[in-house]
This record gives sequence, C-alpha cells and structure tokens, in this order.
Amino acid sequence: MLFLCLAILKIKKCCCILVINSLQRIPPCRPSFQTGQGFPHSGLDRFFRKPSSNRITQIQSGIFANLTQLEELDLSSNKITMIQSGAFAKLLRLQDLDLCYNQVTGIPVALLADLISLKSLFLMKNKISMIMPGTFANVPRLQQLDLSFNQITKVESGTIGNLPRLYRLHLDSNQITEIPAGAFTNLPQLNSLELSKNQISMIQPGAFANLTSLEVLRLYNNQITMMQPSMFAKQPRIQMLYLSSNNITTIQEGSFAYLTKIKSLYLCKNQITTILPGAFANLQWLEELRLCNSPITMLPPYVFANSTRLQKLYLSRNQISKIHATTLANLTQLQMLDLSSNKIGKIHAGTFADTHQLKGLYLSNNQITMIQPGLFVNLHWLKDLVLSSNNITKIQLGQYQPITKSNTTDAVVTSGHDHQYEDMDKHYQRWQGQSQAINKNPTTAVTTGHGQQYEDMNQHDQTGQGQCQTTTEHLDARNLSYGSGPTASQLNSLYAN
Repeated sequence: MLFLCLAILKIKKCCCILVINSLQRIPPCRPSFQTGQGFPHSGLDRFFRKPSSNRITQIQSGIFANLTQLEELDLSSNKITMIQSGAFAKLLRLQDLDLCYNQVTGIPVALLADLISLKSLFLMKNKISMIMPGTFANVPRLQQLDLSFNQITKVESGTIGNLPRLYRLHLDSNQITEIPAGAFTNLPQLNSLELSKNQISMIQPGAFANLTSLEVLRLYNNQITMMQPSMFAKQPRIQMLYLSSNNITTIQEGSFAYLTKIKSLYLCKNQITTILPGAFANLQWLEELRLCNSPITMLPPYVFANSTRLQKLYLSRNQISKIHATTLANLTQLQMLDLSSNKIGKIHAGTFADTHQLKGLYLSNNQITMIQPGLFVNLHWLKDLVLSSNNITKIQLGQYQPITKSNTTDAVVTSGHDHQYEDMDKHYQRWQGQSQAINKNPTTAVTTGHGQQYEDMNQHDQTGQGQCQTTTEHLDARNLSYGSGPTASQLNSLYAN
C-alpha cells in the first residue's frame, strides 16, 4: 500500500505547506521529521496543511497531535470513510476544518472535543445520515457549519444548539422530512438557515422560535403543503423567505402574520389555487413578491393593499383570468409588474390608478382583446409595456399618449414571437433596442421584437432585444409581427417546468 509520498516540505516563519500526492493514509508523525517529535511545530504562528484531493480513507487518532499551532486543515476531496475519536486532539488553535467531498458516514461525539477555536466546519458532500446529540457541544466559537449534500433524515431537538456565535447553517440537499419544535436552540446569532432541497412536509409550531437573529430562511424544493402562522412565530427579523417549489395549495389569512420585517417572499412553483383576503396583511415592509408558476385563478380585491412598499410583483404563468380594479390598490411604489402567460381577457379601468411609479408592465401571452381607454393614464414613468401574443385587434394612439407626457422614454407596445420566459429569481433587467421613427409624432413606439428573453423564476435576469417603429392613429395588431422564427408558445414550452 502506498503510504506517503511527500513532494514538498516548506517551513516559513508563519506557514508550513505540505503538497502530498497519491496519499492513501496519513501515518503517525515520526522522529525523522526534523524535530524528532513528529511534524515541526515550534515557532510557527500559523500552520496550514492541505492533503486534499488524494485517496486518504481514514484519519487515525492523534495523527495531528504535535501540530498545536495549526489553524487551517483541508482534507477535502479524499475517500475518507472513518475518522477516529481523537483525530483532532490538541488542535486548540484550529479555526477552519474542511472535510468536504469524502465518504464520511458519521461524526463521533468526541471528535471535535478539543477544537475550542473552530470557526468554520465544512462537511458537505459526504454520507452522513445522523447527527448525534452533543456532537457540537465543544465548539463555542463556530460561525459556519455546512452539512449540505448528505443523507441526514432528521434533526432532533437540541442536536444543533448551544452555538452562541453560529452565523450560517447549511442543511440543504439532505433527506430531512420534519423540523420539530426546538430543533435549533440557543443560536442567538444565526442569520441564515438553509433547508432547501429536502423532503420536509411538516414544520412543527415553534421550530424556529429561538432564532431571534434569523434574516434569511430557505425552504424551497420541499414538500410543504400548508403554512400555519405559528410556523414563523417569534421571527421579527426575517427579511427573505424562500418557499418556492413546494406543494402549498392555499395562502390563508395571517399566514405571514409574524413576519413584519420581511422584504422578499418567494412562492413560485407551488400548487396555490386560493389566496384568501388578508393573506399578506402584515407585510408592510415587503418589496418583492413572487407568485409565479401556480394554478392561481384570481386575486382578491385589496389583497396587497397593506404592502405599500412593494416594488416588484411577479404573477406570471398562473391561470389568472381577471384583475379586479382594486387588486393593485395602494401599490404606489410598484415599479415592475409581470402578469404574462395567464388567461387575462379584460383589465378593468382604474386597475393601475395607484401604480404611479410603474416602469415595467408585462402582459404578454394572455387573452386580452381590447384596452380600456385611459387604462395607462397614470403611468407616467412607464418604460416597458409588453402586450405581445394577445388577441388585441386594434390599438389606438390616444390610449397610450398620456404615458409619454412627462416621460423621457417612449411607451413600448411589444408584439413579438420570440419571447422566452423562465421562472427564475434573477434580479437584473437589461433592455437593448433600436428605435426608428417613421412618422412625425415620436411619442408612441410599437415594438416588433424577435429575441426578447424574460426570466421570472427564482434567479432574477431579464434581457431583451427589439426594433421599434412609431406610427399614428391606429394599427391592426394582428399584423404587427414580422420575420421568421419559433412562436412564443413554442419557446415557452421549453421553460414549462
């Protein structure tokens, strides 16, 4: 068996680097290593050992016992299946330990007993199925713990607790089915909790009750079917909540009653059919809401009325057939509204009466047949108006002219067949276009775009390319598009998941 192949040994004032290749096992330190006492250690302010990307299968007890100045240890990308208790004994100064990309199946309770200075522990991409109580009892300075991409099935009460400095916890991409009450205790500094891509169907009341500093909670890609207000009780600081790609069917009144500081709420790709009045009643600080890719058929009047700071509202790819005149009431800060790919046939006059700040309005791929006179009269800041792939037969200039009176950018009525829609959460919107005035009055632009891309999932990016033509009086909208290429419905089928 290949035992040790030492390529380079450099000892500097503050750093000792070992580059090791084809290592299958780390042997006990031997007297031949210069000092007669194993690895050199005296006078080192910092010792960094990196035997990563090898074929190590086990870590024996006491293997690093003489490296008392060690601060960073990288054992990632090996084939470690077993780590003996005492493997990290006497490493009182160790701050970063990386065991990612191995085959570790369990963590001995006493393994971390001496790591009183540990700040970061990375265990992602292993085969850990269970965390024993007391495993993290002796790492009071731990700030980051990554247990993602393992085989953990449950988190018992108190298993991950008593870590007063823990700031970020990753438990995503496991097989967790339930979060019990008290699962996370005495984690007063925890800011970000990642539980996405599990099999969670039940979250007990009080599961997150003790996480008083939590601001980011990710629960997307699970099997959650309903939300009780008690699920988020005592969570005054959550600002970002990810619940996309679950099986939620109804948003009840007061579902988010305790999330008074939330700014971003993601609910795309669920099975939501019903949104009850008062569902978002207490979300006064909400700035971004994503409700795309669900079978939502209607929105109650005044449903967003208390969210007066809302700036981005994504409602694309639902089954909405009608927008009430008061659905968007009080949304005076709204800047982006995406209602594309629904079944909207009519938009009532006064629907946009309060949305004075609207800059982007996306209504493509609906069943709109006509535009009510004065529908956009208050949209003085509108830059992008997308009405492609509808059943509109005539567009009269007078219906859009009020938009441009105090606006520096032409109103854009888009008719194109190369739109791509992806329901991802991407933040940026880039528009590239070319405008060509063909008449005397350049106030209204009718765009025929072939290459526009709109992304509206859990990752936020929108791009567009278009060519604009101005015209007067009215246009037959049935013949606005020109050029060859796939239709909007053909392209949309690529992104239907």
